[in-house]
Amino acid sequence: MKLTNNLYSRLSLITCITIVTGYAFVYAWTNFTLTDAETGKPLTSTLMQAVMNNINELNGRFGTLTAGQWCTSDGTKVNCTTNAPLEGVGVNQTWQDMTSSRVVGTIYTNTTDKPIMVYASFHVWGVNSEFITCNGGWSRNRCWE
Repeated sequence: MKLTNNLYSRLSLITCITIVTGYAFVYAWTNFTLTDAETGKPLTSTLMQAVMNNINELNGRFGTLTAGQWCTSDGTKVNCTTNAPLEGVGVNQTWQDMTSSRVVGTIYTNTTDKPIMVYASFHVWGVNSEFITCNGGWSRNRCWE
């Protein structure tokens, strides 16, 4: 399992932010026609206002991205307000203490539409005593569907 605070996730986030930010500024700079935007011309208040107007217009094309949201686009606007079909592990979830129901042979069933993580701690007394079954798939240290 990859930790969410590793180098890979940080680079992925930086890449996404760079792409969106880069697109925003390229769009804001290139999506207008002004004669004073030619090469070698000084930066004027008219040119700066045109860039700012385009940034403001572009701002209306992006929704606010929050955890558990799914982004869609119709080609003119990015919509990040639709609930994700299956939220990530930990989104709107808390750890549950199942100590009172710890009994050999206990079956825990995920009755939610969210993925779950299970933490189990136990002493090993026999060769195979630490095996856990999970939806039919099993190994010494992981479960799968």
